Amino acid sequence: MLSRLLLDPALVTDEAVAARAAAMEAGAAAFATMFSPPRDRWADDLTLSAQTLAGVRAPVLLVHGAQDRVTPLRAAALPLLDHLADVRLHVLGRCGHVPAVEHPRAFQHLLSDFLA
Repeated sequence: MLSRLLLDPALVTDEAVAARAAAMEAGAAAFATMFSPPRDRWADDLTLSAQTLAGVRAPVLLVHGAQDRVTPLRAAALPLLDHLADVRLHVLGRCGHVPAVEHPRAFQHLLSDFLA
């Protein structure tokens, strides 16, 4: 799973896999109660309509990995630009699904500037 989330295979270490497995086990009960089977139906419930997105007036920061194989840029982040009134999209190259892990300094800088 980590090799799908992270572009850089060097980040997929035994320690990272063990930490991810431990986190998944620790959160399994909470996840099961929040999203009971069939889980696919929850995706629709969590998806916001274009009308709802257009009503968001708060500034929105989107940080996306250019090589995200889980939620590709063209299908996930780019369509949001047409609906959010005050949006900033930052695309990080050589980055998969987890920009905060793959490019922590760039991510921290973007987040700090946005929150300031």
